[in-house]
Amino acid sequence: MRKCKICGAKIPVGAPCCPQCGAVDLQKERFDGHHVFQDSLDHMSGNPYEEDGYAPEDIRQNKGMALLSYLGILVFIPILTSRHSPYVRFHANQGLLLFISSTLLQILTRFLHKLADLSFLFFGFGLASKALNLLSLLFLLMAIWGVINVCSGQAKRLPLIGKIRLL
Repeated sequence: MRKCKICGAKIPVGAPCCPQCGAVDLQKERFDGHHVFQDSLDHMSGNPYEEDGYAPEDIRQNKGMALLSYLGILVFIPILTSRHSPYVRFHANQGLLLFISSTLLQILTRFLHKLADLSFLFFGFGLASKALNLLSLLFLLMAIWGVINVCSGQAKRLPLIGKIRLL
């Protein structure tokens, strides 16, 4: 057992920090084959491999399929072919949410645009369709963000719609 340099409590072998005060051991010692400081950093930063259970091997092998999830209708390829991979399933869910949301937005935008054409006296429909066109830029940015997450091996939820689970 080690002793905490801050409060003096006993620290069990392999523990990333003091159980009494939470102080991180900054020494570059290894206990039970683990690097104490790096393990505590991973715990504090929310390392997706530990919290979500995505194995590095799963991520490495399935990045290509996960990437397809953010490319519009191609989201159905990973949904149908990679059900065994939790990492691909996470990104396929995010991509499916993005695809459904952007499709509904496009339908609503076109509907408002048609209403604006039919009723030229009301400027509100035209302005609403223009505003929704700007909102579609947000969906493009979320798709880019998803691709960046896949390329960096992360599993972060998309803003606004990411908490919904379909798969």
